[in-house]
Amino acid sequence: KFSIEFKMSQHMPKLGKNAKRFNTRTMSSKTIFDPFDANRTFYQRIRNLVLNRMALNKMEQDFAHFKRKEFPDTAVDIYDDLLKAYKRRDKVELMRILSAEYYDIFKSSIRDKKPLPGIKLYKKILKASLVQSRTVALKNSTDDADNFAQITMEFVFKDEETGDKLKKYNVFERKFTDKDEKDWRICHLD
Repeated sequence: KFSIEFKMSQHMPKLGKNAKRFNTRTMSSKTIFDPFDANRTFYQRIRNLVLNRMALNKMEQDFAHFKRKEFPDTAVDIYDDLLKAYKRRDKVELMRILSAEYYDIFKSSIRDKKPLPGIKLYKKILKASLVQSRTVALKNSTDDADNFAQITMEFVFKDEETGDKLKKYNVFERKFTDKDEKDWRICHLD
């Protein structure tokens, strides 16, 4: 198999008994499979192109409103919705936009009136590009609800404090059982 399992950041809380708060639509795969590496070898680039094409073909086949050329705009819209919801302290909207792990982090930040731990949100997006896509079936599961599509987007932000351009890689995921095009969630913020 070509998939590499990569556990999310250590600041992610385990769901455990709190998982009952989230219905199955908001549950995340809790992992980034085959994380994107910007410094990859020639072989890895070719492999990535093949896996991207296969994953994007499956997403276009299974998701009624998914178009690979339109997804960068969708990702920017989701990120903008995240900024607005966090600014308004809208927990319902944050639950729709974020994976359960990230929702807990944002909710704690809002409740404690503290900055996000290890996460910086940027307001000015200069460019968004789709750099990697994968389809993931969780181990030991035959249920379609455990099959995910993950897309890694390269965002180029302008840091308002320094004026520098920053490249960040954010991961969006969606279950194959989700029917609405708004069911994409952010499962990793770089």
